[in-house]
Amino acid sequence: MTRTAQVLLVFFFLPFTIFAQSTTGNLEGWILDVNGTAVVGAEVTVTSPSLQGMRGISTDERGFFRLLGLPSGKYTVTVRHLSYLPATVKNVRVWLGKTTTVAEVRLQQTSVQMAEVVVSGARPLLDPSSATSGANLLRENFEVLPIDRNYRSLASILPHANSSYFGDEVNVAGATGLENKSFIDGTDVSDALMGGGGTNLPYNFIREIEVKTGGYEAEYKSSLGGIINGITYSGGNEFSGQVFGFFTNNRFGGTPRMAPSEPPQNAFMHYDFGMTLGGPIVRDQLWFFTALNPKVRSEDIRIPGLGYYADRTNSYAFAGKLSWRAAGNLDVTGTILGDPTTKKAVKGSFLYQTELKAMNADPFLADVTGGGYNVMLDTRYVAGNDLILQGSASWTANMSKSVPSTDRGVTERIFVDYIAGTISGGSDGRQESTVSTGTAKISVTKLFGDHTLKAGIEYREVRLDNLSTIIGYNRNSDSSYSAVDSYANGRITNQIPSGFIQDSWSVSKQVRISGGLRWDGLSVIASNGQLVTRVLKQFQPRLGIVFMPGNDESQKYFASIGRYAEDLTLLGSSYVHVAGAYQVARTFDHDPRLNHSGGDTAWSWMSAIPPGVQNVYGQYYDELNLGVEHLIGEDFKASLKGTYRTLRQIIEDGSSPVDGQWYYSNPGEENLSAYPHPRREYLALEISLEKSWGNTFNLLCSFVLSRNSGNYYGWYDQTLNLGSPGFSNQFDFIDMYREHSVGLLPNDRTHVFKVNASYRLDVGLTCGASFLWESGTPLSEQAGTHAPPEGLWRRFLVQRGSSGRLPALWDLNVRLTYTPTFWYLAGAKPRFIMDVFHLGSQRTVVKQDELRYFNTDAVSGNPVGPNPSFGLPQKFQPPMSMRLGVEVSF
Repeated sequence: MTRTAQVLLVFFFLPFTIFAQSTTGNLEGWILDVNGTAVVGAEVTVTSPSLQGMRGISTDERGFFRLLGLPSGKYTVTVRHLSYLPATVKNVRVWLGKTTTVAEVRLQQTSVQMAEVVVSGARPLLDPSSATSGANLLRENFEVLPIDRNYRSLASILPHANSSYFGDEVNVAGATGLENKSFIDGTDVSDALMGGGGTNLPYNFIREIEVKTGGYEAEYKSSLGGIINGITYSGGNEFSGQVFGFFTNNRFGGTPRMAPSEPPQNAFMHYDFGMTLGGPIVRDQLWFFTALNPKVRSEDIRIPGLGYYADRTNSYAFAGKLSWRAAGNLDVTGTILGDPTTKKAVKGSFLYQTELKAMNADPFLADVTGGGYNVMLDTRYVAGNDLILQGSASWTANMSKSVPSTDRGVTERIFVDYIAGTISGGSDGRQESTVSTGTAKISVTKLFGDHTLKAGIEYREVRLDNLSTIIGYNRNSDSSYSAVDSYANGRITNQIPSGFIQDSWSVSKQVRISGGLRWDGLSVIASNGQLVTRVLKQFQPRLGIVFMPGNDESQKYFASIGRYAEDLTLLGSSYVHVAGAYQVARTFDHDPRLNHSGGDTAWSWMSAIPPGVQNVYGQYYDELNLGVEHLIGEDFKASLKGTYRTLRQIIEDGSSPVDGQWYYSNPGEENLSAYPHPRREYLALEISLEKSWGNTFNLLCSFVLSRNSGNYYGWYDQTLNLGSPGFSNQFDFIDMYREHSVGLLPNDRTHVFKVNASYRLDVGLTCGASFLWESGTPLSEQAGTHAPPEGLWRRFLVQRGSSGRLPALWDLNVRLTYTPTFWYLAGAKPRFIMDVFHLGSQRTVVKQDELRYFNTDAVSGNPVGPNPSFGLPQKFQPPMSMRLGVEVSF
């Protein structure tokens, strides 16, 4: 292929490219002679099972070399010069999204009679180029630990990333689980409607995971929480793969403690199985990887008063990848993956929170479909030793549908009778949505001596087609009934242009400064085609400084400061920017099932798309990180880090106390200026010790002292167990914020101590364990306001988070794996696995009812309607459980 054809091929792909997280890493180092003088013009070549062919570069006048855009993996570095003996450095690990420095290489002159110098480059990583906080997890590190099957759950073993008992995923640096962003092979696969989540893949598909918790450069699109980036396998010059299966059921564990508001569970069974296969189509030129993982979850869930009903979920995770070396300096990678899911669900309803007897099953039964599909194309063109053009193409689609399973569920509304203590009728609504995302990016990286300059532009378009209804009747007394109605149906489009420019400056061998500026815009197109909301001033400056004293690269001091923003999800717009959408609650003195006319409006909201364009601020926070990392011997890395993160702005719906109208804007600004500005401050000190290079013993131990406070809990309501980003109950009514609204947030944990370790014995047995001890979460006393429904909107009776804490809890999980040393069949290597979760669980209470009063008297302002369940447990720590598995690698 000619150079002109290569360039044309690159720019054919680039117009459809997506701005992504890292899919590669960098390698650099210094080549000196025995006297410490720089060797100019030394040829440095690298090879790896992860790399098609080889890459090479010559050292500059400082004896320095830098290779960008290398697939992560283990490399062999070979150095040659006519005046010196060749030298080889083996087992050099290139990490995803990081820069690895090769141990200083000193060449012997050819006049010296000795063999080629061969050394090992295996050592813990101190990235000299970045002040990013987070970690990289390799397959060989995490596969020996007792982890969940979902690759995103691996983040919970790291500092500042805490598992949640509230219903969302891992909470990073004080944010809720919906505020994380998930990437696979560098492409955003998060849920653009609700945030968080996204495509689920098992860890068997994943080669390496990169978790960023802060301090990253301007090239990276950010989140209000953390960033989790998983890289799937790519095949290679040798065929390899794996067959696996896992199984658990209720007989493998203890009896759970169930709160009255939780649906009781009886028998359950979870199992999944699958395979991966990769290898060459054309050696060193075209590789493939394919994987499939069907999963089945079956549970018997009790509907109060009716007995147990089957809840069954079937999903099919899959992945496929082609890696093509189109020319010596042009790489093209195509990927397809997804996780389509169907479910016959037994569900609860947010319209009630207490134990009620069901008169019929129809309100609880639903047919649910979900999951998504992702198609990606990545191109990278290396023009000489100092220029890289990069791009990729991606289209994603996520479906979510929940509809009643029965005819009665379709034709009738749910009816909650608080006097009789019963539930009857039909469903509480339906929801059908499809989110499709197309994105495009071009980026260029250029080396200018001591500077690495990178710039890029991006365009992303997210479309939502959504139908959502919420319906229900309540009987509150003999002469008091209420009804809730909500409806929205239409298409919303978010248009998100972005751009960045950044520079990494090697001031000296010891000092590196990286600085950059990122801009993310937003235009929201309403269902009538009108441009309604725009974010223009979302500039995000970022600066990082790294100092590595001495010449042995065993210490690293770093600091970073920056602004980080997250794209607006579509949930709020699916109501606010849909013509004809409404929500209304009415009260009746008669049974509205018999006569729906009449009634008084308790509260109402109706979408009124205003003329003109509203300019708002985006959702962002500012962050400061300070830290030091120190290598202890050849195996251990100790770290001390401080983090301060403060939320600056959000976008929410709210009613103005001035004119009574509802607005979708920034609390504390313009039409919502009567409200306080949103606050969430996370302050933390981290101490950690890591050993992750040994074949026998590995360790990751951390202690985090932190405080998370403010008046805004985030995209997931951890009190109501309800995710509603941009359209939550927060900032809806001003009396929720008149007093006591600032304090400790629900996921504040003062002390968190984690130990993750594994030890491998010579007989083929490996033991991995994860231990956690953490403070209990703070408690509040609340009263309902603006009912119905009771308790959806709340105010604080005393300062938020000041009513004590739940008990501290500890958790121990163990994985035992056995690999027979005497049994290999046709190259197959079996591994038998037993996971024991929550070993010795005390089934400690992890959530309790904080609603002291159901309502507030509109005249006196006093709380009324004491809640008999106040202070009672709503959720407990899970009991001990066990899972069996087998993996056969070949």
